[in-house]
Amino acid sequence: MKLLRTVSLIAVCFFVCGSISFAEYNSEKLGEAAGAYLAATDVMIKLSQSECGYITKEKPNISLQETTDEILQHLNEQDAKELLSYIESQAFKDQMVENDEFISGFMSVGAEGDELDEKTLCGMLLSNVALQYSAAGQKWKDAIQLYADNKVSSDEKNIPDGIERKAASGDPESQYQLSLLYLENEIQGSEDQQTGIYWMKKAAIQGYTEALGSMAYRYFTGNGVENDRLKALEYFLIAANKGDKISLLNMKSLGSLFLQQNDSLTLIRRLANSGNAYAQFILANAYYHGSFIEKNLIAAFEYYKDAAENGYAKAQFDLGNMYFAGIGTDRDYAKGFKWTQKAAMNNHSIAQYNIAIYYCNGKGVIQDLSEAYKWILIFLASGQSQDSRGDDYKKNEATKLKYELSNFLSSDQIAQAKEEAAELWDKIQKQG
Repeated sequence: MKLLRTVSLIAVCFFVCGSISFAEYNSEKLGEAAGAYLAATDVMIKLSQSECGYITKEKPNISLQETTDEILQHLNEQDAKELLSYIESQAFKDQMVENDEFISGFMSVGAEGDELDEKTLCGMLLSNVALQYSAAGQKWKDAIQLYADNKVSSDEKNIPDGIERKAASGDPESQYQLSLLYLENEIQGSEDQQTGIYWMKKAAIQGYTEALGSMAYRYFTGNGVENDRLKALEYFLIAANKGDKISLLNMKSLGSLFLQQNDSLTLIRRLANSGNAYAQFILANAYYHGSFIEKNLIAAFEYYKDAAENGYAKAQFDLGNMYFAGIGTDRDYAKGFKWTQKAAMNNHSIAQYNIAIYYCNGKGVIQDLSEAYKWILIFLASGQSQDSRGDDYKKNEATKLKYELSNFLSSDQIAQAKEEAAELWDKIQKQG
């Protein structure tokens, strides 16, 4: 099938992007992982911004700059200079252009000979790219653990003093680090692989986030373990609930595949009823949209409420919207404002924009143009939206509203609003 050939090209793309050629062994390993992670991030972003992203309404909350900054935090001064030099190089720019051309050409040639609609094709493609991004992100995390602090200096394993004792005593971080040492240069079916996975499982069972994400990926792909997508779903959900961004992205892109599995809804419901906010949010979405389950807006409202009360920002935002619209519950503007504001304080940027609008028109709150001006400043400062689409439109509208509001406020009111916005934005960032 043409699609399968197209999907396989994506995996190749991540490897031909190359690595940053750091000199020493540890730096070289970091460079390989960093290069693959940057390339995977770029392809994921470009695909989500393509026609496929529009069709499937998928938009990951990631950026190439954020990935670069994340990598730089773990490099020494010399390696950081090499990374920045690599990003400025013509080779890197040429690769980004190739990624652009590859993604833009997919819709015109990717579906030839396939009897699938565009949405299905794009969903499959996005799922595959999400897995490649997940693998690259996990390899980067593993590389940090192994090489950033010079823990491994050659191809020969070098187990730091005390780590096996700590792992055996039940310390999950030591179990995870020990697993990575055994899984370096992994060979399928080897004794080292099985030992590494043994310690990875130990850390995952104790809820160690990185181990959960790594084991979820292994269970999903069958890498070193028996393929078990139900177990993968469970681990992805637990890691996502802990805020692991790669697991969140996998759930966003692979959610429909998981929901088609037998017993998946039973598992999600069990985790939701045990207090897993992300599982509650997934179940709420399923009930709201009627995805693989009978549509039930009252049930959707209840699960959004559970997730919102557990602090999940997107659920708080959706719950606020349900109160405002009277969906699944009685219309209540005051409660709608309350939950939208909670989402805004949890750095949901569209909620921040909406709070400004509510203060403008006095919906659910007493009209206050100074407060509206303050929240518009916060929205513009927040930069990236967690909403699926429409960032640029909202930013343009916010800029216009900021200008219009300034005509109704004194210079003192504007100065005070700016000061309060800066303080509140600082608070939101710190608690996020």
